[in-house]
Amino acid sequence: MYNHQAGLFDLNITQKQKLLEVYAYPRVYEDFSSLLLYAKPREGQSLEEVEKLLWEQIENLREGNFEDWLPGAVVKDLKLSEIKSFEKNTGRAGAITNAFVLGLDWADMVQRWEILEKITKDEVVTFARKYLCPDNYVVVYKHHGEDNSVMKVDKPPITPIEVNRTDMSAFACGFLETEAPEIEPQFVDFKKTIQQAGISSQLKLYAVQEPGSQLFRLYYTFDMGRLSDRRLALLASYLPFLGTENHTATEIKQAFYRLGVQFSASCQEEQFYITLSGLEESYEEAVSLMEHLLSDARPNPGALQNLIEDILLRRENDKKDKRAILSKAMAGYAKYGPVSPFSDKLSKEQLLAIRPEELTELLHHLFDYKHEIFYFGAKMARSAASVLKKYHIRPEAVSRRKKCRNSLVAAIAREKYPNSAPGKTRYTSSTTRWSRSSYCCFPKVPRSSTCRSMFFRSGTTSILVTDFLQSFSRTSASQKRWRIPPMPMPPIPPGKTAPIFCRRTSAHNPINSAMR
Repeated sequence: MYNHQAGLFDLNITQKQKLLEVYAYPRVYEDFSSLLLYAKPREGQSLEEVEKLLWEQIENLREGNFEDWLPGAVVKDLKLSEIKSFEKNTGRAGAITNAFVLGLDWADMVQRWEILEKITKDEVVTFARKYLCPDNYVVVYKHHGEDNSVMKVDKPPITPIEVNRTDMSAFACGFLETEAPEIEPQFVDFKKTIQQAGISSQLKLYAVQEPGSQLFRLYYTFDMGRLSDRRLALLASYLPFLGTENHTATEIKQAFYRLGVQFSASCQEEQFYITLSGLEESYEEAVSLMEHLLSDARPNPGALQNLIEDILLRRENDKKDKRAILSKAMAGYAKYGPVSPFSDKLSKEQLLAIRPEELTELLHHLFDYKHEIFYFGAKMARSAASVLKKYHIRPEAVSRRKKCRNSLVAAIAREKYPNSAPGKTRYTSSTTRWSRSSYCCFPKVPRSSTCRSMFFRSGTTSILVTDFLQSFSRTSASQKRWRIPPMPMPPIPPGKTAPIFCRRTSAHNPINSAMR
């Protein structure tokens, strides 16, 4: 039903922009399971229309109105997701935990892919007709407004309980007395670990090889984002709806899915990323398909109009979302004042004035700007770079962009916003129907405060939780945290160069993912 690329929801609803948001996920338990469908209406849609659209896709599943290759591709995608999760101990431990909770033998857990790969389209249809019926589901509508039928009940007095912070159980004492061996640090030699290979005179590939990896990750990174050109954020959202001269957007999504790869673009305040990841065996085909899309993308006026309408609707929804109010709007105001990266966006008039051709032209000329390419996978740097030389620098792409990539243009300078004035503290608060939130920005906070904040954190051992929630039941939820700006990079001695990959501290830095 939903797999982010080629499911029934993805192709028939998301790709056609029939709803603001839609997804599906299963809840699997030992005694029973359930399938949950979730959707948000677009402007002017009723919840009854939303339910009808969801049920239409259930009917498509029951009638077999989907591609014959889709069940096999779904299994490949599930295996791909598991391989990614197994790169971290949390994924491995989670799989063992799930097998234990569901009462499955580990041998059956390991061999389940052999069983799933044999499932046919007819078996999927038979299962859907048996369990996904018109009379065995529940619909929940969420309405906005005042509910006059709600009965108000006075809160009874609560007797505070004494919180014991001194006594410990025998198990706790024994656990705390256990001595853990010291962990020996391992230092990475970037010159040996990170390989380099030339793609052109001004463009290099930086690669980290993992010989046993079944997956690859490829990143195109630009040192310019929404603060350099506010249209880039719109371009990142617009790209999934673009096709080419020979392929529709739906066909391209299906092609990526069948290859077992994922393609995406994301725009941050200061960086723009194009990401391609998936099965190593599909690397060259995936790069070819991605470069074909990036160089030959065609405008889609209808998709852009719907996208802009959805952006404006999300902005209105954010005004009712306490998380968006606190973590985005109030945080931006507390740090920067009335004009911040959060508030400085394309206005409604500016969005409506953007032409579809304007964004595709921006995409076609994107690679005229300086950018970096990072690869992680089983290939050597030269092998991975040879594929990029073949497709990233092909003559037709250069001809369309009307500029040779041997003379890349410097990135667009980003907009800068002043922080709080020295010695000045900003405080802001917001009250909604559900909660009251406060946000305070101090000009100078000692770094030792990070340790002090641990006493007030939101965990079960914090003073804030034990006193307010457990003892007096003052609030239903509370939280406090410090956010301290990163320390500046030390000056680079004359004649030296900064270590590769150390120039960014963003979580999106490819080397961070590669080294985890």
